[in-house]
Amino acid sequence: MTKNIEISGVGVFGNEREEDIRSVKQLIADAERFQDNPDKYSQLHTEDTIIVNVAGRRIVGRDAFY
Repeated sequence: MTKNIEISGVGVFGNEREEDIRSVKQLIADAERFQDNPDKYSQLHTEDTIIVNVAGRRIVGRDAFY
């Protein structure tokens, strides 16, 4: 059975995409949960990640989180 899912106005069709959607939702939940734990939070990012924090400071690379 194929299930249609609506996310932010974009239609996603098929069972194979449901696992991708669950994975993204889990990543977001983990990011929220680990905000106060730099060891775990940094592991959610790739080695070449670039983040601009709330102060406008650019953080380049997973190792720069510390």
